[in-house]
Amino acid sequence: PGIYPSVTLTNFKLDAGAKGTLSIDKVELKQIDLNPPIAAVKADIDNLSPAWFEKNGRKLIPSMAGFDLSGLKVDFADPEAPDSRIQASIADFDLSLSNYVNGIPTKAASHTTGLDIPLPDKSTDQNIVMLKSMGLSRVSLNYDIAAGWDQASQTLSIDKVAVSGNDLGSIAIAAVIGNATDQLFDVDPNVQQAASLGVTIKSINLDLGDAGIADMAVPMMASSQGADPTTFRQQMAATAEGAAIAMLGSSDGARAVGKALSDFIIGAQKNLSVTVTSKDPNGLPVPLLIQAQDDPSVLQNAVDVAATAK
Repeated sequence: PGIYPSVTLTNFKLDAGAKGTLSIDKVELKQIDLNPPIAAVKADIDNLSPAWFEKNGRKLIPSMAGFDLSGLKVDFADPEAPDSRIQASIADFDLSLSNYVNGIPTKAASHTTGLDIPLPDKSTDQNIVMLKSMGLSRVSLNYDIAAGWDQASQTLSIDKVAVSGNDLGSIAIAAVIGNATDQLFDVDPNVQQAASLGVTIKSINLDLGDAGIADMAVPMMASSQGADPTTFRQQMAATAEGAAIAMLGSSDGARAVGKALSDFIIGAQKNLSVTVTSKDPNGLPVPLLIQAQDDPSVLQNAVDVAATAK
């Protein structure tokens, strides 16, 4: 009772003739739990009013488990260039949501593999123009996201936010956020906002992988500066190494971080991992992070930073 079951559609195809086609091997709308909104209404059945619905609207959001699809292919005429076609595909996509609190899923995960996208010839988007100038005509991307809230420890863990591109590289970020109280999911937006300002950052990890993007990007960047690519890359590495030492102080740890950054930027190593950990076990407060945007040196005595390149 109260559960709308999953619905699956297979071998779907939309054919619009010369305008294009769309096909999906499989798409599934996962089950939807209507019990939380039903319970919210029943609990206040004698007090329902427009004001009640306005205040408790989030409680009426059903707990959707997400959806997934595979084998998506599109082939349409480009509206901006009638003689060109837009051909893109997704091998696999999944979105999973659970552990809802007041209409917000406190556990979420999503991944996509084989997101293949052509780069339009006449686009004015700066990112697309940059990729085109690097010699790319299309990109193939994968991404992976996972996060969850633990009520007992009042901790929000961003386990992974990762994007990778075939023949380009990858970036992955993970973080642990402290003082993530129940009020983050309160139905009152003012309470929610106040709670968000009270969270702390306990740790952040950044992983970078270079699978060829630097070899394409550096010559373009050097050319815009009228510089030799090798010399330009060496200068970038030296600047990053010096900045790390200036921000973290002249210590063995700071020099190790600077060396790792330099080795990665110069291309001697293809993978870089940087971990920033709060010295205070309670984490870094939001006001300190705001201050660090203008003066990063305020973090010098507040965090431990480690980096490795390989």
